[in-house]
Formats: sequence, structure tokens, C-alpha cells
Amino acid sequence: MERNKILIGAIAIVLIALIGFNFNSITGNVVGNLKPDVTVFPGTVKAGEKINIKVKPNKGCVDPEIGFYFSGKLSDGTIRSSGGRKGVVTHKGGYKVCKGNGLILDKDGTFTVGYRTEPNWDGEHFAKIFYWKDRNTKDSVNAYFNVLPKEE
Repeated sequence: MERNKILIGAIAIVLIALIGFNFNSITGNVVGNLKPDVTVFPGTVKAGEKINIKVKPNKGCVDPEIGFYFSGKLSDGTIRSSGGRKGVVTHKGGYKVCKGNGLILDKDGTFTVGYRTEPNWDGEHFAKIFYWKDRNTKDSVNAYFNVLPKEE
């Protein structure tokens, strides 16, 4: 009888340890997979050239509107005020783009939008992609790229 209690106690400790060590992968991956994968290409362009943003919604949904912002850092390394949104592009589709939207997403589960940078842009910029963390809460992911000043 005493031996069974020890065996049950040992099994319980092992199970608790397994759950404890894997808790983030058990719970965290669900939330982590809601965050979209975002790629900017090319990583550096000259002012006035086109930048492409490739978005993979993963298991969540993203807003089809992508905003472009200046980070505040110029090409020569000086810092200045970043200001507000510098541009926006909207991917075709509804008010959100989700995994499995076969008519909106490419075969690899992504969509790509292009945006021509403004001729006066210079320095580090980023694309801001919003996604839903739950039914009522949005969060965002930033994808950075560099814009070299236009040669005169």
C-alpha cells in the first residue's frame, strides 16, 4: 500500500515537471502563431523606388492596411523627429486577411503589397502591420527597411 502511494506521488511529480517545463510551448505557441511573419524586400532602396512587403498571417488575421513610417534615423546617422504615418497601402480583400483565405492569399499562404517610396524619403523606415490578438485587441509588427536619398 505504501509502495503504491510512493509510485503515484513520483508519477505526479514527473507529470507536473513535464507540464511546467513545456508550459510556454503548450500555451505560448498559440498566441505566438497569431503574430504574422513579415518580410521586406529589398532591404534597401533609393528614394522613389518600390519596396515590397510580404505578409504571412499564420494562424491569425491581419489588417489589409499597411502603414509606412519614418523611424527617426537618417542615412547619415543623425536623429530627428519621426513624425506620423508617411504612406499607406491596402491589400485587396475584406477588412481582415486570415489564414485559409484562398481567394486573397497566394498558394504559400502569403500576400505581397508594393509601395513606391517618396522621392524625399531618407533613412530608416518601417512598415507597420496590425493583427488581431483576440476578437477585440489589435497588436502590430514592424518590418524595417532603409531608404537612401535620391541622387541629384
